Amino acid sequence: MHIPPTIDDALLLETGMDSEFELIFRNVRWEDAWEITEQGSQLLTIEFLSTLSIDNNEVKHRMFNKPFTLSLKDLSLSLGFSNRYIINVKALHEFNKDNFWESITGKKPERKKKYTTEEVQHPTLRFMLKWLAFTFFATEEINTIRQDELCLLYFMIKKRKVSPVKIMLYYWIIVPSMRKCSISFTSWITRTAAGLILLQNATLTYIPYSQNYRL
Repeated sequence: MHIPPTIDDALLLETGMDSEFELIFRNVRWEDAWEITEQGSQLLTIEFLSTLSIDNNEVKHRMFNKPFTLSLKDLSLSLGFSNRYIINVKALHEFNKDNFWESITGKKPERKKKYTTEEVQHPTLRFMLKWLAFTFFATEEINTIRQDELCLLYFMIKKRKVSPVKIMLYYWIIVPSMRKCSISFTSWITRTAAGLILLQNATLTYIPYSQNYRL
């Protein structure tokens, strides 16, 4: 269990992507969410994940041995996203995965084949897919593309406002049951606790920052 990797600011400046990022995130209303500076806590994350559930548009969980119920809108705000534009990938009729994949790779999708970032033609899009993987889903498999990541990239290209909170929650729920999966989104759990005003007098042991995960 560790904190999410961070982007090297010098790399962004050298490549000119610092200004691109600001524009992209402003378009989708992620300007308050994309910089993750909170340190994660192993115990806080374990308690949160072991009690996390979604019932309609309510999120239930425990923190510091107390039960909490939040609306998706409130959780979206506390994570730094808009409380509007919350999407469910499975209910998106306008997003066609196969057509979108062909538009960014120039290739017809092959059945039962994993999509990879190396196949994406534009370097900025490749970088954004990796950023989505290690930031929102905090997976070490940043070269294999999930359908959720493709969907979010679609919204970014279309300059559509979107909150990924529901996508993130469903991923968090299944992670504990996954084999050989490193839990790397601990900073998001800390941010959730901060949004509930739970950290002011709390005593927590935080996971130290590691340069091993700095990209």
